[in-house]
Amino acid sequence: AVGDYQRPMEIGFDSFQYWKWEVKWAKDALPTAEKSGLHLLFECNHWGDAHWKDSVVNFGKSPALLMWEVDDEPSETSAEKDRICNAGWHKYDIQHPTSLTSCRPDLFPIQCQSGDVFAFDPYGSKNTPFDAVAKTVDWCRKATAATKGRQPLMLVPHAFPADVGVLRPVAYAGLVHDVRAIFWYCWKQTSGGTVGVGLHAHPEHQTEISNLIHEVNVMLPGLLSAKRRSFEAGAVHGLVTGMPRWWAEHFIILVNTTGETVEADFTVPEAHFRKALQRVFVGTVPVLDKEGNHRKNQRGQLMYEEPYEPIAGPGHIKRTFKPWETVVYRW
Repeated sequence: AVGDYQRPMEIGFDSFQYWKWEVKWAKDALPTAEKSGLHLLFECNHWGDAHWKDSVVNFGKSPALLMWEVDDEPSETSAEKDRICNAGWHKYDIQHPTSLTSCRPDLFPIQCQSGDVFAFDPYGSKNTPFDAVAKTVDWCRKATAATKGRQPLMLVPHAFPADVGVLRPVAYAGLVHDVRAIFWYCWKQTSGGTVGVGLHAHPEHQTEISNLIHEVNVMLPGLLSAKRRSFEAGAVHGLVTGMPRWWAEHFIILVNTTGETVEADFTVPEAHFRKALQRVFVGTVPVLDKEGNHRKNQRGQLMYEEPYEPIAGPGHIKRTFKPWETVVYRW
């Protein structure tokens, strides 16, 4: 329902997209989102110059407006219409970006031209949800090739597959392959599909996505850094991020993209001076002094930190990865 943001906000979502297919929803949704400090992606199936102009006049000044959606999962017959629609939005609004969501990797080179942000939704099937991991990697590669790295990529993964464990490797596979936003589909279907389905009815999946959103926010300075390098070491795919200063915060983000246990052996040149790396998102351990005593801070409180994991040598990571495992290091 319009304005039903409380639980999604508790999970950590900051942006939403509506599939109401009507303009009138914005009259209620945008003001409600404004009060909550949220953003909305505007999507509907109206088309034409009068619609673009009226929408921009009526809703374009709202601080809750994130971007205009050109089309969702179009076919090859929609290319010209999408091109005109994209131009139509920009004719009246040069402040907000446009986006197009594709489910056709064979059409990526054409469809990415009809939006500033290029989104894609590599869903897995209900019977084989982990297929979405390999699909995400494949589609990210193809999207990067199609856009030549000149457009932000947005991943739209399925929010409630049969196995909650697929959520993490899909999200991390997208992050290490340069997606800049994740829109989980969907919270609550109101039209355009099976009404009533969605993440709202899956508490376990909500908890996992809440954890993922927290992790993304922690890594955000690195994820948005201009200094970043993606790499693949067999089944383990990774991303090294950080500012161009050695004393700044850096991250190494890794994901085993397969359901097999794999032995990984590779070097991260950016961490060549490190013999141990701090593990992130695995809990904390006591901070000890040289005598092995639990240290206290100036307030007399016991100190804890995320654990350090020894590596094979300076910048040399050699370890076993469990199926679909994700690992994040920080220094």
